[in-house]
Amino acid sequence: MVSWQTLREIEEFAAEQMIAHCKPPHEVIFALAKTYPAATGLTIAFAMTNIANSLEKPPIVTMKYALPASAEIYRAVSLLASDLFELHETLNISANGSDLVVHWLHSAEQIFRDSLQ
Repeated sequence: MVSWQTLREIEEFAAEQMIAHCKPPHEVIFALAKTYPAATGLTIAFAMTNIANSLEKPPIVTMKYALPASAEIYRAVSLLASDLFELHETLNISANGSDLVVHWLHSAEQIFRDSLQ
């Protein structure tokens, strides 16, 4: 089980990558899987969904950086969910970050694998 502190850390890492470093959501998901190999895929999906939901609310202050589009985050999370379902159905596992990285290295799904470069 992930602690609220770890979840907050994952969310902060992801938000910083997308906002301050302009990383696309699929690259951030891959980075989360590598940086937090013990985090479940559902934890990563939850964190990214929380960020997308927060970005749908209008900011109260003027932002120094452009905010990523919530739709792009939701799209990346839906692809993550698809991979989590595939791993659960084919291998009967609840995939964590390290499982996802291995899966993406050998998967036909290119969006996350392209994050390696």
